[in-house]
Amino acid sequence: MKFIFGPFVNGLIACAVFAAQAIMPASGASAAEQKLAESNQREGVNLQLQFLQRTGSISSAVYDDSMGVITFQVLIDGQEVWAVLDTGSQVTLVDVNFAKEKGVSVEALTGSVRGLAGEMPRSKITGIDLEVPGQFAVREAILNGTDLSGLSRALDKRIVIIIGRDILNVLSFYIDTTARRVVFLPSKAMKFQDTQIVRLPMSGGLLTGRINGVDATMAIDLGASGALNIRRGVWNRYKPSNAVIGEVDSTDLGGASYRSIFMQGVTIDIGPIRSQFAAKQVRDLDTDFDAYIGYRYFRGRRILFDYAADEILVLKD
Repeated sequence: MKFIFGPFVNGLIACAVFAAQAIMPASGASAAEQKLAESNQREGVNLQLQFLQRTGSISSAVYDDSMGVITFQVLIDGQEVWAVLDTGSQVTLVDVNFAKEKGVSVEALTGSVRGLAGEMPRSKITGIDLEVPGQFAVREAILNGTDLSGLSRALDKRIVIIIGRDILNVLSFYIDTTARRVVFLPSKAMKFQDTQIVRLPMSGGLLTGRINGVDATMAIDLGASGALNIRRGVWNRYKPSNAVIGEVDSTDLGGASYRSIFMQGVTIDIGPIRSQFAAKQVRDLDTDFDAYIGYRYFRGRRILFDYAADEILVLKD
């Protein structure tokens, strides 16, 4: 079995103010528990999610995006460590070196996790306590593990855990990219009036829109520092005849370097939002969509991601 983790691309390098009251419906946690149980059975892991937020006293975490992706501090078995928030990773991954240092059970597994520049061995790590203080906790978890030392070198800090879609699919999270704050809540816990938001067109966890005027389906990969990565197999579909093309050095989440082709002045239309960015060409890790929307696309915005409800809301200024 192979698990895909999102690409990290080099070269694009106060308190959150909420426009609506946050509520904590009892149904939110139970819905999350049901989805987690289904994911646990499918992936052979153990994740029991406990929400720690309190109504009227919303906790948030400060994050660092100086290297183009979201890194913030969490607790692993009570020790403060660095985490990456990565919607491009199918599963949560723990650094096997850290697990061995802590004396946690590490069992080598068949299969691998793979990124843009290659594959890495996969392990099963048993008995991890993960906590985002004041927000949520996962106790005695059985998680996937791999060597994150290359990622740590690329981000210039020791990364111990990548929080992936197995957790992110069953809750909602709000990021204020100006204040650099992230808040984790049960699905549907934050309510906004329609006049306060732009609802991005989304279906089955994928965005729909247009790239250079051509219809496209896009996954969101907050583990990619760029704004747009287009799959090699469909690259020419979105490349106009007068496109300005170049090459740039990039770094995979595993820490491996590779050369990437880029295209300047690409127009992205998602719902009513039109923007222009450079786009990079990436390997065909997944053929179910055409491109990845990375963290840079969302810079300067406040966004609520709710994969459990299949919606992404951009707050208006």
